[in-house]
Amino acid sequence: MRILLSLQNCKMLKIKPIALYFSILLLFCFCTKTEVKYVVNSTDALNLSKLFNPKEVYFFGIDLEISGPKGITNNKLSERFEKKGDSLASFDIQKAVYFYKRALSLNPEEKLYIKLGEYCKNNQLYKEAYNCFFLLTEKYCFYEPGQPGDCKYVFSSPTPELLFQRFLTYYLSVKSHYRQYDALEYLENDSTGALKKLLADSQIKNLPEVYNELKNFETYLTLNRDTIQRFNILCSILKDSSSTIKVTEKEVIDFRYKNDFNEGPDYDIERAYLYRNFFSDYNEMERHPKISFKSKLNINDSVIAIVYKVDTSEVACPSSFRHIYHRIATFTKNGIKIDNKILGLHSGDSLVTYSIENRVINLTSFKRFWKKPYVKKDFDNLFLKNEMKGQKIYIIGEDGKIVEKTKDEI
Repeated sequence: MRILLSLQNCKMLKIKPIALYFSILLLFCFCTKTEVKYVVNSTDALNLSKLFNPKEVYFFGIDLEISGPKGITNNKLSERFEKKGDSLASFDIQKAVYFYKRALSLNPEEKLYIKLGEYCKNNQLYKEAYNCFFLLTEKYCFYEPGQPGDCKYVFSSPTPELLFQRFLTYYLSVKSHYRQYDALEYLENDSTGALKKLLADSQIKNLPEVYNELKNFETYLTLNRDTIQRFNILCSILKDSSSTIKVTEKEVIDFRYKNDFNEGPDYDIERAYLYRNFFSDYNEMERHPKISFKSKLNINDSVIAIVYKVDTSEVACPSSFRHIYHRIATFTKNGIKIDNKILGLHSGDSLVTYSIENRVINLTSFKRFWKKPYVKKDFDNLFLKNEMKGQKIYIIGEDGKIVEKTKDEI
């Protein structure tokens, strides 16, 4: 039955309007379903976007330890959020993750990061899981350079199991071998058997690209100290060249973008990692640029020269804007570095072409002219012409040294 009371009816029934309004308010409160919401002062909680920022987590934790009452309050609220996440975990993954993160934002504890990481991994949220395990297993420097304090973990030193979970979720999150130098470096120095566990894991076995990479890397580790064998493998994949090489203006910028050292279907990161020590002195494998081999020259029975190209161009730049250089490096037959020299160059205002014949290297340099001053990332420009500047001659000695000569000395 619906009851309508106007102000006039109130006067007739001798009911004060204020009492009527209060009665309606009470009736509304009793008849309406209420939802309890947790309200947290933003200054007492970490922003959710900073949950995996080691510096923010570390200093927020210190602040909670010394804050007294705030720390106690945050801990209680955090437990409530965690329980809410537990209640949703079996049927609403996204909401459960949200409440676990809210719990961490109030009280970032190691055990809760582990819990969130495991939960995300079990529900195929591999990127989120990796973020948790990375935070737990990486050392950070929390102080400015020159100030006291060593690099340390955000929480305690990680267990071998946590390290393994870091590697596992990393590979499961990327599902390929693209740019995994960091993971390989950790596995190379790992003494906990993480690599063998990864190879035995059924999830990794279901990712052939990753499994094959790790298997190849296992082979690399057995070759790690055998420089001669590694160098022989490198030489075996390079084509022998005649003693004569000629690289013109057009050929300087030719580049194979799918090869052993480049990103693409044929990219072999273990092979690149395997050979990095042969080129690290030139800072090329350190920066992981695009590298393409050109040729191998047998100088004599003791010396080998390898010519390769390096591309440091901007992404999707026109051919006239490419930054590519060619380098020759000489080695003993045992892979010991002897000497190196940049040969061809195509970069901004500079162009260098070259030829090699019977150990004699001829370099020809040009100045490149543009419609307006050249800037690497500015493609709104027009190349006009090349103008020759000069020539230089070098000799690859019997000992592998590359020495400049004059025409009269040839």
